[in-house]
Amino acid sequence: MNRRELIRHLESNGCALSREGSRHSWWHNPSLNKRSAVPRHREINEHLARKICRDFAFLYLLKNRPSVLALKQPYRSRFPQIS
Repeated sequence: MNRRELIRHLESNGCALSREGSRHSWWHNPSLNKRSAVPRHREINEHLARKICRDFAFLYLLKNRPSVLALKQPYRSRFPQIS
């Protein structure tokens, strides 16, 4: 995931830049009183982006994937039911 996209997602969910560290930017969500570090790389690993969103207790923004909020299809077995 692009760092700019992640920062845009953080800002849209009420987070603000708290301070700049030597290798990370620290973001803070005042309403939840939680904070997390965002590394200064152009691309951020998808697992790390998911962890940062989990730190702030909001949904991860999926890029080029089905929406997290989309309703799941009911489970259908590959094998027919035997009556």
